[in-house]
This record gives sequence, C-alpha cells and structure tokens, in this order.
Amino acid sequence: MPTIALVDDDRNILTSVSIALEAEGFASKPIRMAQRRSKD
Repeated sequence: MPTIALVDDDRNILTSVSIALEAEGFASKPIRMAQRRSKD
C-alpha cells in the first residue's frame, strides 16, 4: 500500500484528506506544521 505524506498547518484539512486517501486504498502520514509569521 503506497504511503503519502500530508503536510499542512490545519488539523482539519489533514484529517479530511487523510480519510479520503485511506478510503481510496492509500496509507497517509499526516504531519502538522506550525505556521511561521514574518516579523515585518
């Protein structure tokens, strides 16, 4: 089973995409990244 790494800062998006991929037969590895803000 192919594994896809999912990287996003939104937990809801990671969950939704992960569920959809697993329903299609893929394994997923969600990785939540904190969003960095620039100091302008």
